[in-house]
Amino acid sequence: AKIKKLKETNLELLSQVSTFEKLKAENAALSDQFQTAYPPTNKLLKAGIIGAPGFVPGVSIPNNFILSKGAKDNVKVGQAVVVRDNLVGVIVQASANLSKVNTINNSSFSFTAKTENGALGVVKGGGSLMIDNIQLWENIKKGELVLTKGDINQDGIGIVPDLVVGKITSVEKNPSSLFQKAKIESYIDFVSLSTVFVYIQNK
Repeated sequence: AKIKKLKETNLELLSQVSTFEKLKAENAALSDQFQTAYPPTNKLLKAGIIGAPGFVPGVSIPNNFILSKGAKDNVKVGQAVVVRDNLVGVIVQASANLSKVNTINNSSFSFTAKTENGALGVVKGGGSLMIDNIQLWENIKKGELVLTKGDINQDGIGIVPDLVVGKITSVEKNPSSLFQKAKIESYIDFVSLSTVFVYIQNK
């Protein structure tokens, strides 16, 4: 009976530790976000990541996330999802209580972006994150930041300007090509991400 009681107590303590660690991680995410001036925190909705369909640890990186917030929380298709001032992805589906995000790594997700020096291009996910369709005469270089250009529709929904996509790690420029392109590395650790923020522009 004593051993059984000890086992039950041990399981209860382990559960409490797990809950504490989860709360600590959520508080850290909130603290980081509130210390970021942009985007404004009064337009952000905190959401937990409760699923990552198709993700295989050690083999791939998450292309989709399932979030713990949905339409009843004012989540809508097309809204941007961020961590601090970094773009995570965009809402592609929303039910009453849940929503689905295509991350910037998703091959079906593309958007207009700009480099620090103002060169315009299109960011595309897939095997590796790229910015393509940059004019050959533009001067882009390794280490340069890539930011969102902004893509808000008439309803106030979309990707706001100047969110960080990542930094350029290599440039591919061929004089015989119409455009140049570059590889991008995001600052986000998508594998260990547990909390994100949905940009509710029209809240």
